[in-house]
Amino acid sequence: MSEAQLPEKFEALEPFIGWSLERERARTKKRETSSFEEVQEFYDAIFPRLEEVVAYLEGFPIDDMPTSAERLFHMTLALVEVSNLVERYKSRDVIVAVPPLKFQST
Repeated sequence: MSEAQLPEKFEALEPFIGWSLERERARTKKRETSSFEEVQEFYDAIFPRLEEVVAYLEGFPIDDMPTSAERLFHMTLALVEVSNLVERYKSRDVIVAVPPLKFQST
């Protein structure tokens, strides 16, 4: 049996561990390369538990979380970043002036 990647309380979210990405650019790439169905499935799994997740994460300093909590935190960031697609646009294809992956970090 493989080691749990998320806190035990949130093990049901482990199928979505691929959304747990530390860097914003990596999360943007994941969002941009996932189908709307994949985005919706991720959103539907984690959004109903958001208050529970936030309450759990508040128990740790932001710069000293256990690895499993940090993964959960990164999934929460991904949720925030896909929420407009699901809640507002209801599509992964949003017309923007500049595609998000064109931005370069300095």
